[in-house]
Amino acid sequence: MPGEIHRLSTYRFRSTDQLFFNANVWLFLYGRQYGPTDSRVRIYSAALKRILDAGSRVFIDALVLSEVINSTARFEFNKMPASTKTKGFKAYRTSAAFKQVSKDIADACRRILGHASRIESEFSSVDVEAVLRGYERGRVDFNDYVLAELCRVKGLSFVTDDGDLKWLTVTILTENSRLLS
Repeated sequence: MPGEIHRLSTYRFRSTDQLFFNANVWLFLYGRQYGPTDSRVRIYSAALKRILDAGSRVFIDALVLSEVINSTARFEFNKMPASTKTKGFKAYRTSAAFKQVSKDIADACRRILGHASRIESEFSSVDVEAVLRGYERGRVDFNDYVLAELCRVKGLSFVTDDGDLKWLTVTILTENSRLLS
């Protein structure tokens, strides 16, 4: 049975709310992939302000922080002109071109960690067989399922913009119209 899904822009945050942001939300807030004119950047930024004003708690785990780091680094690598691109992503990470990018990514991570408390992923308590069955059927991204299980076990609301998570059995806060319909 699916969990509750709420529109993020109209949700009234309380100090008792415990929230877990998916990587896509952190990327809207601190990633290099989206500009200030992107409506999702404005919506999720306004939500973060309301969350902080309400004194709600925000959590993050290593899996999400890793997704933010790797997604941003790959974005920068992929947008490089072919004439200056290294022969592979791993070579890029050790190149001079990556030095400033890595500093910027680390700075973004520090800002994220300034808003969020670190939490363990509870991987040992996840029903991995159920996760793999969902993945096998093409129903779910492996990481998203693990994160949803973390939210379920810890009683956290999942703040995400992923449109394919309607079936999750946790409370979701989103602006994604596919989840809200």
